[in-house]
Amino acid sequence: MISYKPRVFVALVLILSVSYIYGPPLHGLPTFFNVGVLSGMGIIFLSSIYFYRNSKLELNVKAVYSYVTLVSLFIFLMVYHLLITKGEIIDFTSVLIRNIVFISISFIFAIVLYDIGCRFKTLIKSISYFLLLNSILMLAMVFDPSLQHSIDGFVNHSGNITDYERVMRFRGVLNMEGDSLGVMYSLYFLFVLYLYPSLTKIERWIFFSGSAVVFLSILFSGRTGLITLGLIIFVSSYKYNKKLISHLSMLISFLLAIPLILYIIGMFDPWFDDFLDWLIFDFIEAFGRLGQHLFLPQDPIVLLFGGEGYIAHSHPTQDGTGTSDSGYIRQIFAVGIILTTVTWAAIYHTTKYLSKDEAYFVIAFIFVISVAHIKTLMLFSPSFIKLLSMILFFGILDQRYCSS
Repeated sequence: MISYKPRVFVALVLILSVSYIYGPPLHGLPTFFNVGVLSGMGIIFLSSIYFYRNSKLELNVKAVYSYVTLVSLFIFLMVYHLLITKGEIIDFTSVLIRNIVFISISFIFAIVLYDIGCRFKTLIKSISYFLLLNSILMLAMVFDPSLQHSIDGFVNHSGNITDYERVMRFRGVLNMEGDSLGVMYSLYFLFVLYLYPSLTKIERWIFFSGSAVVFLSILFSGRTGLITLGLIIFVSSYKYNKKLISHLSMLISFLLAIPLILYIIGMFDPWFDDFLDWLIFDFIEAFGRLGQHLFLPQDPIVLLFGGEGYIAHSHPTQDGTGTSDSGYIRQIFAVGIILTTVTWAAIYHTTKYLSKDEAYFVIAFIFVISVAHIKTLMLFSPSFIKLLSMILFFGILDQRYCSS
């Protein structure tokens, strides 16, 4: 490794890394040409200068193998889908091309972060701080929804989080669907549990106190995050600090009890009634509606080998035809159940090159998004594929140091 690492450069690369993962599209620019892509271009430019001035570059063969495995997988899926659909359906192809680009940029980010002396846990900590800051902004919007309108003035948002004043759902500076945002916030708890032994007392206090804010942000974004949060607490109980898990569980229970008590005794503002209806009663109905999205192709050939659209597929319903929001169902329609299984098996396989502690963390991360993939798009969501590939590659590169 290069001996001299300017702190300013390390901080700049970390900022660009987080911006690359979460950067939203801006008004006046094409959707694909967003803050995340601009940050990726920025790191490619900086890395070219850095590696030109510092000829020594350290690469881990295992990280390269993991990168080649993922890129080869998505290239194969892309070619396969084009062939089986005779090039007539390209919706899945465009998604796969986007994933290949994101994985490649993540690999470059991981190399740069490693070579300038950044540590794996420093990256996870930076991501956690960002999620905490955005959740603080979201809670401020609960008291002043005009803040979200102001941000919408320059952030080109899409998705299902609208009608802020009525149901009090917000995004902050992110451009994500509500369920995806809820899942992303739930991952904050996995990050904190993983980081906790290496944190200072002040950092422990910040992240534990911030857990309350992030949990409330899940309530004001997407209810799917509640399910993945419960899953994270369950899988973390085997490996991480049980006392911290107990304290987090009590904190979450307390925060859940307050609105329910207020609802029972009738002490709430008019909007709170609509919000609680959405959070609880509509949540129950949503479980019933989930079954409408979990259907398999009726043609056995399509079931096994795919051949229909990732987005433009259809399923007979009482009202005509319908499409699914489930990531697995979309994958199966596109490439079949066999290649869908191979895809996830290959992703889990790449974790074999991580050290023991980091392998558990990354596998837990993949497990959470693989469960959430039942409900919504995870593997093909920009922020999640960027985050997954970056922590995978950087974890492999930095495994000699990140467990310390």
